[in-house]
Amino acid sequence: MIGAAKLSNIDAKLHPTAAGLLMFGEEYKILYEFPEYFLDYREVLDPAIRWTDRLQSSSGDWTGNLFDFFFRVNSKLAKDLKIPFYLEGVTRVDDTPVHKALREALANCIVNTDFYLPRGIVI
Repeated sequence: MIGAAKLSNIDAKLHPTAAGLLMFGEEYKILYEFPEYFLDYREVLDPAIRWTDRLQSSSGDWTGNLFDFFFRVNSKLAKDLKIPFYLEGVTRVDDTPVHKALREALANCIVNTDFYLPRGIVI
């Protein structure tokens, strides 16, 4: 339904689409189709230090796909955002306009990246 897999005309089996591979595949398999694929998040808190936190798709300790990258980076970006106390009925609302804007910016970055070009995504 989301276009991550498609029936093949050749063998009538489900195969991942390019979108499905990028979203849910393993990084080493993604590289077969997209040799320039690379995702990189760097936190630089001190200019004297190259980076203080880094997440990259080629590290080998996580899948390296877009789905996991989005949620890992989003949690890193949102961890220090202020969350005022706000109730909607009896339910606390922790999602502020800043949280929504960060998610939108990250999603736009991922969606508009050309994975055939060198460098990939660097945040």
